Amino acid sequence: MRTFIVFALVALIPILWIVSIYLLRKWNKVFRYFSINFIVLLTYLYLTLFSNFKFFKEDQLGLKIVFLFIFILLFHTIANFIFAIFYNSKISKNANKPKSICKRN
Repeated sequence: MRTFIVFALVALIPILWIVSIYLLRKWNKVFRYFSINFIVLLTYLYLTLFSNFKFFKEDQLGLKIVFLFIFILLFHTIANFIFAIFYNSKISKNANKPKSICKRN
């Protein structure tokens, strides 16, 4: 059961990422947003897997660091997904305002 939960969480990362891209497709700064997120992802990768900074005192197989990276990636993807939902609802609220037919001078 635990293995299924781990695999489901790992499979959730690309799904949430694709849905976030879809929700933010009309935003004019989407490419800048995702490029900054990609740089943050590379920073996470470097800090957790390749830096000399040790997060755990004993990690013989290195699995704790790998799962830490997966957890950080999942947390970051969920945060981006929540931002995408928030921004999409903000866009839809602004776009659906009633427009007046009469022009006032």
